[in-house]
Amino acid sequence: MKEEEEAYNHYLMSHLLDSYTDKLRFIECDEAWEQIKYHMKKFKESKYYVIDHSMYESIEAYVKTL
Repeated sequence: MKEEEEAYNHYLMSHLLDSYTDKLRFIECDEAWEQIKYHMKKFKESKYYVIDHSMYESIEAYVKTL
């Protein structure tokens, strides 16, 4: 279950970065994956990473600050 949650969180980050920023639009897949991993790490270190809140809303709030 933990791996499935982590995969879903990476998907959310990818989707929201693509929706709210240009960070993934003009780069290759490998570079996009590195951006997603970078922002997941930053997100988990941020004030927006709150376990008992909706992960979608938490990641969305983080991405909107970029």
